[in-house]
Amino acid sequence: MVENSDNAPRRDPRYWRTASHGPRILFFTGGSALRGLSRRLKLSTWNSIHIVTPFDSGGSSAEIRHAFHMPSVGDLRNRLLALADEGSDGDAALFHFLAFRLPEEAEEAELRVRLASMVDGEDDLIEPVPEPVRSVMRELLGCCAEALPESFRLRGASIGNLVLAGGYLREDRSLARVIDTIAEFAQVRGIVRPVTEEDLQLGAVLKDGREVVGQHLLTGKAAPALDAPIRDLFFVRDGVRSEAHATDEVIELIASADMIVYPMGSLFSSVLCNLMPVGVGKAIVASDALKVFIPNVGRDPEQLGVGPEAAIEWIESIVRRDAGAATPREKIVGTVILDPNDECYADGNASSAQIFRLSQRGLEVLRLSITDEKDRNVHDSERLAEALLSLA
Repeated sequence: MVENSDNAPRRDPRYWRTASHGPRILFFTGGSALRGLSRRLKLSTWNSIHIVTPFDSGGSSAEIRHAFHMPSVGDLRNRLLALADEGSDGDAALFHFLAFRLPEEAEEAELRVRLASMVDGEDDLIEPVPEPVRSVMRELLGCCAEALPESFRLRGASIGNLVLAGGYLREDRSLARVIDTIAEFAQVRGIVRPVTEEDLQLGAVLKDGREVVGQHLLTGKAAPALDAPIRDLFFVRDGVRSEAHATDEVIELIASADMIVYPMGSLFSSVLCNLMPVGVGKAIVASDALKVFIPNVGRDPEQLGVGPEAAIEWIESIVRRDAGAATPREKIVGTVILDPNDECYADGNASSAQIFRLSQRGLEVLRLSITDEKDRNVHDSERLAEALLSLA
């Protein structure tokens, strides 16, 4: 069945009368693509679930990973801040503190002094944070500062990342526990968890046989874009290919979801890698929740020659690695949301012919206006939130 853009959503978003009782919409997600949608969703539901990739290997996250042999925290911080309450002055001060990056142009010795002043509670950045939150932030940052190797590069470092790393060390290397601490103080309106707490790197086999290890080398942002399509994904631990295992809590969160969303974002390094850990595929298939795919608009540098139809085949393939080769596709993806304007999609990859093929495979295709009217290469957070809330 193909539903035209003129069709009304199934349920008025105002059905969810209070955000505290809003739907449990679960996203397999990574970096910044869902920042705007997350900020909009927290106005309607405080129960959205964000399963985040902890495999980033670039920037400040890479420095922390190398220093402490831990998963990446950058995307987790990003999502926590997107979901945080920004209403009161105290919340705004904490938000600003966790979002701050140390300047790239400063000398390392100068940055060490400033970090120490934050730990002492004397820096202008931390002074406005109210007690008892300020004391906890100082403690977490102090745990990180004390453990930093002399070779650690502070230029461009995210204070939020350093706080999360300090909490990880203090909480016996548990990301979940430090995330809960930050979520409580920042009044985070949603649930954020890494898909795994294992220290792994993401790798890809390209169509020409080359292997690339490091998430930041796949995205086309921190490094030149790939010049060949991706043929396969894998994980590496200490230089050796390895399985990843989802945490028990992630499996429980998948089971609790009202809707499961494979959202826009880097297809391979944000979405598909989140489906790879052992246990995820089986949990998805066991869930009776509506399963929705939102293809990227514009051009994803990772997605060479991969339109919405091929992206769905990738999702099905990764989930079946865990759930079994005979898993019916309707257990994996049931609904696809596409903007009516085919020009939103690179290379015309949302053509009428392709949509017909998707519907022939039993997928429900919803043509809804979900992109920005001024820039069709960007999803409109308000429109997309309303579409998802109406389906939940």
